[in-house]
Amino acid sequence: MRKALGVALAPYFGQQDYHHLFCGDIGFGVFDDVRRQTPGQFHNFGISEQHMVSYAAAFASAVKATSMVYTINPFITSRVHDQLRVDVAYANAPLVICSVGAGFAYDALGFTHYGIEDLALMTVLPNFRIFTPAEPADVTAIIRQLFSDRAIAAPCYLRLQKGGERNLSADFPDVERKGSYKYWPGDEVEIVTHGAIAEEALKARQMLKGDISVAVRAVIDWGRYCEDEVMPIQDNSLFLEEHRAVGSLANALVNAGKALPRASAPLRLKCVRHTDFHGLALRPTALRLNGLDAASIAHSIKELKAEKRPDIKLEMAG
Repeated sequence: MRKALGVALAPYFGQQDYHHLFCGDIGFGVFDDVRRQTPGQFHNFGISEQHMVSYAAAFASAVKATSMVYTINPFITSRVHDQLRVDVAYANAPLVICSVGAGFAYDALGFTHYGIEDLALMTVLPNFRIFTPAEPADVTAIIRQLFSDRAIAAPCYLRLQKGGERNLSADFPDVERKGSYKYWPGDEVEIVTHGAIAEEALKARQMLKGDISVAVRAVIDWGRYCEDEVMPIQDNSLFLEEHRAVGSLANALVNAGKALPRASAPLRLKCVRHTDFHGLALRPTALRLNGLDAASIAHSIKELKAEKRPDIKLEMAG
C-alpha cells in the first residue's frame, strides 16, 4: 500500500506546489518520486512527531491546501494525540494523517509498533474522516479523492497496512464496488471487515466455497458507510477487524445506530483480544492467536451457521 501511496501522490505534487508532505524520518524509498520531482514539498521532521503534526496543521491551514503527515501507526496516533486533538481536529485543518503499519504489520519490531488501538484514538476525535484501504488500488482511489481539489473540507485519517499486500480485486475478481465499500457476494453468511485483513476473510470464503455461501464486505470510507440509510447486513453476520473492540468499525456502527437492522440479529465481532505481547510473534502467528487467520474465520463461520454463536456479541458503545 505504501508504494501505491508514493506513486499516487507524485502527480498531484507535480501539478500544484501547495501540497506538502511531512515525514517522521521514514518513507524515503516510498516517496522517491516526490522527493526527486518536487524536493521543496517534502519535509523530513525526524523523530519529532508532535512537532511535525503541529507544524503541518498550521501550515496546511495557513495556505488553505491539503497536506499530509506520514509515519508509523502508533507514533502518529498515540504519541501525538493531544496535537491531533487541538491542532488538527478542533482546528479542522485540511491535513491527511497517514499511518503505516496497521494491525500487526510491523510484527518483528514488537508491540511498540503494533497498530491495534489507533482507530479508538482517532474515532474519538471530532471532524476526522476515516479511510481503511483493503488493497493498493484503494489507496490510489483515496488519494485521487483527497487531492483532486485544493483543500479537503475536514481532516482525514488514512490507515495503511505496509507493503506487499495482494491485489484482492484481481485475485478474487467477483467483486462489486459499492461506493464506500467493496463487496464479494454470498447468500448465507456475511463478513464485514476493513483493511488488509480482508484477505483472510476472502481466503476463508474460498475455503468454504461449495459448503457455505459467504459474502465479504470491505469498508473503505467509514463516514460515508455509517451515514448510509440502508445497512443490508445479513442475519448471520460476523465483523472481522485487526484492531481491538473499542474503536472498531462494529463499535462505530453501534454508535451510529446502524449495526442492528433487525432485533434478532446479534452483532458478532472477531478482533484483537490476545494481550500477552512479551514474546515476539510474526503477523501470521498473531492473527492465529487472535482467531483472525483464514482457518479460524472459516471455523467461526461454520459455528455461526450451526447457530453455536461463536464470537462475542457487541453491546457496548463508546
